[in-house]
Order: sequence, then structure tokens, then C-alpha cells
Amino acid sequence: MMMGVSEFASQLGISPGRVRQLISAKRITATKSGGTWLIDQSQLKLRAWSSRPMSKPIATNFIYLLSDMDWGDNLQPSERSRIKDYFAELKSNDNPAALLAAWLKAFRSVHKLHLNPSDFNALRAERKIVASGVSDKRTGLSQSDFFEGYVESKDLKEIKRKYLLVESDNFNVTLRTSPIKLTKPIPFGLVLADLADHNQPREDKQVKALVRAI
Repeated sequence: MMMGVSEFASQLGISPGRVRQLISAKRITATKSGGTWLIDQSQLKLRAWSSRPMSKPIATNFIYLLSDMDWGDNLQPSERSRIKDYFAELKSNDNPAALLAAWLKAFRSVHKLHLNPSDFNALRAERKIVASGVSDKRTGLSQSDFFEGYVESKDLKEIKRKYLLVESDNFNVTLRTSPIKLTKPIPFGLVLADLADHNQPREDKQVKALVRAI
């Protein structure tokens, strides 16, 4: 299904002018018909162009802000102001999940793994793993046949060996590593970002609801 610039912009929660900028920069593929740009609906799922990834210091403090944790002590006033602007944009945007997925894309390393289903309970109880995304109870979501969480980079190899986890396109476990020190529970900003990574209507809807409640 094809849609015009205004409809496409409305679906993403950005301005029509921003969509035209992205078309000009060839970050959105569009065809012109009778002087009007038309965009295939499938591109709504392509989030990489939504916004540039945050730098590590900005992303770290933005996650702390989303998580109601201390933040900003190591930032310049201009950086603190920028993070507040990000926060305001996230709160007002109609599609905050797309923004989070783009802003924090480079901040976490993602490992998509396959686990023997009989080992799910043991993995969930593993003390070196902290649940996140749909596996974090604060989201109000659950998925019995899937698990996602965080592990320290230094422990990842051991965890993969212990549970016979293998990289797979048919994955049922997502483990991430992050520069942020792991705590239980995981900082809520990471939970939101991980939900956004799913790029699915259920998770996107929950991200929007949770962001509005912050």
C-alpha cells in the first residue's frame, strides 16, 4: 500500500517536512506521481533513519533520566540541555518506540541465541543475567517461550557455554551487553529500549504507554 508524505509522517509521529528531508537524503525510498511523493507502507518498519544514534555519554545519561536515576553530573550544560530536549521529544512523539530504537541502536550489543526450551527456567534463574524487555515484569508483558536480558561482557562466553547457547536466526533468547553497570532490576530506560527493538505493534504500544507514564 502506498501513502502520501502527510500520512506517512503522521504514522511515524514526525513532521511532513522531516519526511521530505529524509526522501531528499535518500534515507526513505519514494516515487513521485503527478508531483506528489508516494511511499510504500512497508517502510514504516524501517527505523534506522528515524534519528541518529546518541553518543555513549548522552545515551548513558538519557537512560538514567528515563530510569529516574541520578544523571548529568559529568555533562556540560549544553549536553544536559540536549538530553532534556530528547526527553521532551520522546514524551510528545506519537511513535516513541521508533525514536528509542534509533537513538540507542549503537549503545548495546545484541546476541540472538537459541536455547533448549527445557532450560528456560534455569536461564531465568541465572544470577549473572538480569531480565529486560518483555521478560521484565514492569512492562506488564510476558512471553513464556522467549527470554531477553543483560549480561556483563566478561560473562557472556561463560553463559553461552553453560547453557549451550548458539547464535541462530531461529532465536528464542536475546542477550545484550551494555556499558551501564548491571543492577537488579535493570535500569528502566534499557527495558524501554529493548521493547522498542522488537518493532512489533504490541511492544510499540506498551512503550508509548510507559513513556507517557514517566
